[in-house]
Amino acid sequence: MVGGPGRPPLHRGQHQERLVALRIALILASAFVTTRPEHPDRERRVAQYVHGFQQIAEVVRRFSCYDVFSMDNTVEDPALIDRRVVAAMDQVPTLTKVHFWDNELGRLNKGSGYIVQWQRTLPELLGRYEFILHGEPRQDIVDHSFFERVSHSPGNYWCLYRDLRVLGGITWRLPRVWIGQFAIRTQDLWNYCSSADRRVPPRATPQPWWWNRYRYLRSRLLPGWWQGLDECIEADFVRFIRLHHVPMTRVANLGTRWHEEVTGKWHDMIDCDRWP
Repeated sequence: MVGGPGRPPLHRGQHQERLVALRIALILASAFVTTRPEHPDRERRVAQYVHGFQQIAEVVRRFSCYDVFSMDNTVEDPALIDRRVVAAMDQVPTLTKVHFWDNELGRLNKGSGYIVQWQRTLPELLGRYEFILHGEPRQDIVDHSFFERVSHSPGNYWCLYRDLRVLGGITWRLPRVWIGQFAIRTQDLWNYCSSADRRVPPRATPQPWWWNRYRYLRSRLLPGWWQGLDECIEADFVRFIRLHHVPMTRVANLGTRWHEEVTGKWHDMIDCDRWP
């Protein structure tokens, strides 16, 4: 039998029923502002979103535990979202739209866009979903292994890579998380969003008086990639998780590909070393 504090013991069959009934929030980070007619890469992005939501619909049909939430902080007017994207979203069972406009920081820092979306969405999920799976619909799902893993054994899972950089003749291996796909307890992600020591803007506490001078000196003395290192969410999330001893299980391969805007290349989201 299985029981818990303050709860009567459950027989094995009852415990299995509870596991079957467990729902997982599949939250999807988007930026539909890039599908407007004036955006230079509009057609490519529309095609990626359409394909991505079609893949998410297949995930939900295969694994019925997922409730889907489409998050976007760049939606001034829902009528401006490309109709092809809307049609693809509407084919996803259980999908709820959390679309709003708050992109002042997100247009400058992608990580800030995540924070704004999570801060708007997570309060509605706390107490309803113990676990979430965070993803991005513009990515390409190669196989369903990660979604299957989380559906069968909900937990905290991530995949890390090392960003290789050279400074002072030394090669630095900087740990990063594939932020486009991970699973975590809802409370753990909320703790990051609301933490006073989160470095990605918007900061929960004001910067000290010397911060602007420090940033100026840093911009004059260090290469561009180092200047924004502390405000990079792929790095800051790893720092926070390790500093606060949040248990995470590493996954070697997420079974998903990420599209790099600068080069136009697709990259497997795997545990690896990466040169820029």
